[in-house]
Amino acid sequence: SSGINAEYGGDEVICINELKLGLLGKSCLCPGFSTMVANLIMMSSFQPCNYNNPGNDVRDHWQYEYGYGASNELYTGQMSSDFVGMTFPMVAEICLIKLHILLIGVEVETSIDSSGILFNPAPSIFRFSENSKGIFIAQNPQAVKSAAFYCYRCHEYTNSNEIS
Repeated sequence: SSGINAEYGGDEVICINELKLGLLGKSCLCPGFSTMVANLIMMSSFQPCNYNNPGNDVRDHWQYEYGYGASNELYTGQMSSDFVGMTFPMVAEICLIKLHILLIGVEVETSIDSSGILFNPAPSIFRFSENSKGIFIAQNPQAVKSAAFYCYRCHEYTNSNEIS
């Protein structure tokens, strides 16, 4: 009803059947898509000791890889001022190689009181500015915080996500 909608300030309606069919359709085009979305919106933890097999490298097992991947979650986080003026692909590469987090999108302000989301924006339409927020796939929120403290001079020759 419009009374409830106006009272709570909402303007979006989600039809569960449409969402299910949309995920099913995307999974036909991209096998595993619905599993990835389900894993990202559900919380799970990863315990490497659960996959330990004596005499074998645990990384050889698909269960280990799946468990590690399924334990990732979606996070938003503030971006460092060192990223100002850079394109999305440049920053995504730094986040992956230097910080070991996956940047998949950005939150942009569309007006004073609203914002929008851009996934993998092209260099021609987006460059990072002060107070840019990233959308990440990461193991925990602490890993995402490293994007806010990134310093080019400090990380120029490192491949570690530890910030000293």
